[in-house]
Formats: sequence, structure tokens, C-alpha cells
Amino acid sequence: MNKQLLEKYELEEKVFHRVFISKDEENLLLKVDIDGKFKIEKMFRNNIIGLKDLENTRNELSSKQDILNYFGIGDSQDD
Repeated sequence: MNKQLLEKYELEEKVFHRVFISKDEENLLLKVDIDGKFKIEKMFRNNIIGLKDLENTRNELSSKQDILNYFGIGDSQDD
């Protein structure tokens, strides 16, 4: 997918969210990574529902611990 970077956030040291838009502007891509070692990529439609899903996903993966838990290798903080 040809894409352009829209936003880049460093949430914690070496923990990033990058949001891209496709050249045809139909899709958004969220890339989440920890120091380039653990990577998650999720695609969303560029519409109101896709934007809400993107926001929810960013909130669910907003820390290093969240990302490690996503891969099943983190210590769960749930009691």
C-alpha cells in the first residue's frame, strides 16, 4: 500500500504509534511498535466508523504493557 505518514506519537520510551493514510485516501493504517521489535499493523476504512475503531485500538494499545499483553507475553495487570 502506498501511504503517507499523518501522525507519529511516542507514548513511552521506544513505544510508538504511527498513523498513515493510503494515497487514495480510502484507508488508514495504524502501526504500533516497541523499539521495532514487536509490531502491530491494523488497517481501518477512512470513514466515521473506521476513525472510531482506530481511536479505540489506539486506546487499547497505549502502553508497552498493553502491547506485550496483546502478544500474550506480558504480565497481566488484571486482578
